[in-house]
Amino acid sequence: MNEDEQFRFLTPWTMLLPLEGRPVLAVAGSGGKTALLLRLYRHYRGEGMSVLWTQTVSHFPPEGLEAAAVSRPVSELRQLLREKAALFVAASPVSEEEWGGLEAGAIEELRRQLQPDVVLVEAQEPSSDLIRRDRRSPNWPRPMHLAFVVAGLHGVGRLWSGEEHGVAKEDSRVRSGDVLDLFVGDGGLLEQLPEGTAVLPFLAGLADFRDMDGMFEMVARLWDDPRIKVVLMGELVGPRRIDAAEEKAAEALPGGAPHLEGERIYALYPARLDESV
Repeated sequence: MNEDEQFRFLTPWTMLLPLEGRPVLAVAGSGGKTALLLRLYRHYRGEGMSVLWTQTVSHFPPEGLEAAAVSRPVSELRQLLREKAALFVAASPVSEEEWGGLEAGAIEELRRQLQPDVVLVEAQEPSSDLIRRDRRSPNWPRPMHLAFVVAGLHGVGRLWSGEEHGVAKEDSRVRSGDVLDLFVGDGGLLEQLPEGTAVLPFLAGLADFRDMDGMFEMVARLWDDPRIKVVLMGELVGPRRIDAAEEKAAEALPGGAPHLEGERIYALYPARLDESV
């Protein structure tokens, strides 16, 4: 079976997002997780749903959202959410830019008290690495209905800092395998997921990506994990134009991508799933 026969599109990709049951969606990784949270936020608000955005780690609040400390009276928080339809709630600010994170179990109590339609959770601290290598564990909320694990493709082909990461000179460029290791390596994000959690890997930064063979290998390797049925990939960082790399990707992926015009997020699943139905 060649590559064109192995891959299928699921469209629109947003059909993967739960709408019922006041779901909790959490995001970890690096290279696009905050941008993905913003994309999820826009989707749910576009559906007319109320959104509680919170975090289990210290992070900066999303721009444009009303921000409130969890220490405020529940009645005030509930009223703010009712009026604004979206609210950022976290622990008190720890600096001029960052607010503290909530305990993982505290988010369920907040969800019960405020009754938002959906809860979005930033579950891992930011990293300055091209590809996250600190192995700092996410602080996943409990319970969690869907986890996104994110890695940026934009670093592939760029130089590591050998002093920081101990990378040999002849092996000093970031490779597609380094992105894969964030997910499946020793201590990788998939290993750290709570048992029974639904998960969607997201490969972000497609516009800067050049290694299409590496992309197919990464997706196929992720599908080796029985929990993963769909892999998301696309461009999340800003209103970028579709450059030569994305055009090449559209040509390489099965059927081109006319249905993704303006969206630039691909949801790929293995063709064998169709064959088993």
